[in-house]
Amino acid sequence: MNNVVKINTARNSRDLNIDFLRVISAILVVSTHTFAPFAVQNILFARVLNTFATIAVPVFFILSGYSLLFTLRRYPNITFWGLIKHEFKRLIVPYLGWSLFYYLYTLTYNHDALSLRYLIGRLIYGNMWYHTYFLLIMIIQYPIMLWFWKLVQKKLTPFLFAFLLVTPIIELIAPRFISSQLINRLLWLSPLQWGIYFLIGLLWHKYDLFKKIGISTVFGSLVVALLTLILALNIQKLGLGSFQEYALFYNRIVMTMSSMIVIYSFSDWLLNSASVFKGITKYLAQITYTIYLLHPVVLIIFQKIGFEPFNAKALFALIVYFPAVLLSAFALSVVLLKVKQYLGKAYTAIRAK
Repeated sequence: MNNVVKINTARNSRDLNIDFLRVISAILVVSTHTFAPFAVQNILFARVLNTFATIAVPVFFILSGYSLLFTLRRYPNITFWGLIKHEFKRLIVPYLGWSLFYYLYTLTYNHDALSLRYLIGRLIYGNMWYHTYFLLIMIIQYPIMLWFWKLVQKKLTPFLFAFLLVTPIIELIAPRFISSQLINRLLWLSPLQWGIYFLIGLLWHKYDLFKKIGISTVFGSLVVALLTLILALNIQKLGLGSFQEYALFYNRIVMTMSSMIVIYSFSDWLLNSASVFKGITKYLAQITYTIYLLHPVVLIIFQKIGFEPFNAKALFALIVYFPAVLLSAFALSVVLLKVKQYLGKAYTAIRAK
């Protein structure tokens, strides 16, 4: 009985650390879009933050692969279409809903968007707004991960990993031979570009690698994370030409994994040192994807009311503008969560009658 309690406690602790990683990734995404104008102006702190923040979406995908294994183990006989049905409410409905929301906003200033071709094209391309591609990649990738898992179970992991490690080269050189913008976009959205991160998540869960992180691994990962960050900042200056995209892609894989280990270990220390952060992390984890999808609304609102610091000092953006964007996104996400919970209770009550 005591062993069961210890196992469950360890699992719950790891779940909270996973939630912490999710929250940090959401914050990094917000920082990317908040500081983008400063990064374009080549302001150092913005370039450093935005370069490091490129790990955010890969971490989200790794955690998605990690979490999906719960579903695959709970329903070992689930089919391709069964998995699509299982994820319909969690992925497809939000994708269509948020895409429609941003489409309606687009119509307020772009009347050329008032066409079925524009709407369908943006839905297929995943670019109704600059961040909606994320959900479309998840929709495409989730059922495919069922096949990933089957190959892993058949002990074909090395072959699958090696294949996914080189497929980005196919996606990057395809535009040279394929003139179709649609095909090239779908290749970019496909597992050829992002599948390696989902597989890493599956393997991380399968072998429970988080519990195997030692102090030497943390310090080694910290060094690697810093080195890859510095390398990413300088890759454009190295004169790599057509190899630049390949270098950035593989550098990002290493930077993502090493940073994830460091952040996970920090969260382990933080959550065990101050229990108050456990409740905060658990609550914030419920709205991380909402913050991701909603924060451009805050940026739009701030733009409309003229609250943009891009002509002010960069320090103002760091200590005032960014916190304002983040807190506003958090507040709106909490409101949406409350509305969702209220509607859910109302629907349940109506069905009960």
